[in-house]
Amino acid sequence: MLKKTAFACKACRGTGHVLRYRGEDLRAARLRAGFSLRAFARNAGTSAAFICDVELNRRNCPERIATRYRRLPRRSVIVHTSARASRTLR
Repeated sequence: MLKKTAFACKACRGTGHVLRYRGEDLRAARLRAGFSLRAFARNAGTSAAFICDVELNRRNCPERIATRYRRLPRRSVIVHTSARASRTLR
């Protein structure tokens, strides 16, 4: 017979509820502020792959990353070009 063991999951840390953010809303906030995926990840101190997974709802958004999204300024459209594109434009 299998024994049941109780343990706290990593997402809720034993509280029983998980604070979830919609990836679509997070991506919209990042784009509205004019940040590319890589620039935001660099600013947040994490990898672009992790931010991509959060925005596609593959991973839960940790509170420290959610705080970075909350602090994004609401700007009008700003176009960021990559280093490669800026070299070809010069």
